[in-house]
Amino acid sequence: MQPPNCCIGTGLGSLPTAFDLRDKKRLAPRVPFSRLLEAGYIKPGEALYFKEDPQLTAIVKPNGILQYNNFEGSIHQTAKHLLEGKRANGWLYWHVRDSRGNFRSIDDLREAYREAQRKPDEETQDS
Repeated sequence: MQPPNCCIGTGLGSLPTAFDLRDKKRLAPRVPFSRLLEAGYIKPGEALYFKEDPQLTAIVKPNGILQYNNFEGSIHQTAKHLLEGKRANGWLYWHVRDSRGNFRSIDDLREAYREAQRKPDEETQDS
């Protein structure tokens, strides 16, 4: 049996693009944590809050490493340390506080950075 016309050329029995289940975040351009420092989205010396808990803070060092008490590591390593060895995606666990005192995940900051990088390309294409 042949796949419907909407699916031809998309793989073996693929679904139409409306049913594309690929993880969009995994397909997005990679942004290292240090890039957020270079771009000014996060400042050296700034506190990051683990799971929005003001009692669990790490300080961002100028090289992008976090310092939590006597432990130093990446956003992922430090989250893993706080989770007692469980694997952790640091992008989802660490938050900053905005000027109004609200928590904002560093994953949101990463997405804002990506969006800012896309805008110059879009403006050139519109010209």
